[in-house]
Amino acid sequence: MELPVHSPQSTLPPAVELDIHRIIIIWRDCRTRYGDDGSACAYVKVIFAMPEIAKWTEGARAEMVRAD
Repeated sequence: MELPVHSPQSTLPPAVELDIHRIIIIWRDCRTRYGDDGSACAYVKVIFAMPEIAKWTEGARAEMVRAD
């Protein structure tokens, strides 16, 4: 995972848009039934609050500094 990279596309092919919409519906249903409020943002907050992820992220950033 490239932590500093964030480059969303401005437009997506219609088939991709439909797939994304379908995945979002499935995602919200699963999160509502088994998790938090159903949003991906809530999920990301939970994941990035985990100590294991914080440690992994620190290690990834350190590798990037060493690579420069």
